[in-house]
Formats: sequence, C-alpha cells, structure tokens
Amino acid sequence: MPQEKWLLSKLQQIIKITYESNKECRFQDSARAIEKFLIEDLSQTYVPITRKEIWDDSYETLNRRLAIYATVSHILKILDILIHPFSPYITEYLYQNIFHEKKSILLENWPKVEKRFLNLELEENFQKVLKIISVINATRMKAKLKRRWPLKLSQIIIENPERLDKYSDLIKEQGNVKD
Repeated sequence: MPQEKWLLSKLQQIIKITYESNKECRFQDSARAIEKFLIEDLSQTYVPITRKEIWDDSYETLNRRLAIYATVSHILKILDILIHPFSPYITEYLYQNIFHEKKSILLENWPKVEKRFLNLELEENFQKVLKIISVINATRMKAKLKRRWPLKLSQIIIENPERLDKYSDLIKEQGNVKD
C-alpha cells in the first residue's frame, strides 16, 4: 500500500538527517527531525489513515493488518536506535523488553539509508494528498459540517490530477466523501 511505502520513505529521510546532524554535532536538528516524524507523520497521519484497517478483525484483512503491524514495529525499532544517544536508559529498556532482544542496543548497528525504500516522488504526491484532505476538512469546519457526516460530492481542482488518481480512495475515505 502507498501509505507504508510513504512512511518507510520518510523514515529513510530521518535516518539520513539524523546521521548527518549527529556527525556535525547538531543534535538538536537530529532530535527535532525525529520528533517531527514521530508526531506528525507516524501518529497524526499514518495511524489515522490505517485505524479503520487495524480495527477490522475479519480474516480477509489479516495480511493487511500484519503488514501494518510489521511496518510500525520496524519503524519503532529504528526510532529506538536513533533516539538512543539522547535517552540511553529508556531506549535500552524498550529495546530489551518491547522488542524482546537479549543483547544490548549498543551492539546494534546504526541504521543505514535503504535506497529501495526511498521514493521522493511518492513523498511529494502523498504530501499533496494530505494537503487535499486538510483542505476538505477545513472546508467542512468552515461550513460547520462534522466529519462523521458523509458528503455526497467533493470537487477539487488541481494541476496534473492523473498523478493523484491512485489516491482517490484514500482521499474519499479520509474526507468522508462518496464521490
């Protein structure tokens, strides 16, 4: 799914920023990038997008749920390693107790950017999709229409709409719009 690919691509950017910032002793930039990723991208964007799929207990969607869980687990483990220089005791505790590792986090290699996950075009398209969803929700608030009330139609005028056609289902679902 594009959500997981987008999140993994963003994670590669964070690994790159963290490595370069720490190398230049600009730890505040590293910490700020991790915080922004954790709060904005993971918690406020990815989790709400996948919430409906996570709570669906049907057998048909089991593989999808497992993919979401695996993605989140991988990202949290990488973030645990990236945060270790700032908070060594907590990250060591999480590493051994949450990820059930017998060895210390200090024996783990520093994460490297995996080019196969890096997709700048997807990140750009997904940013546009998130902007569209934000505009739909802002327009709803202005019109005093709550998000739980489905809209029959939403029209969005953008340049190059064919680039975002594959995200139309996501836009409809997140905006609670039928067409």
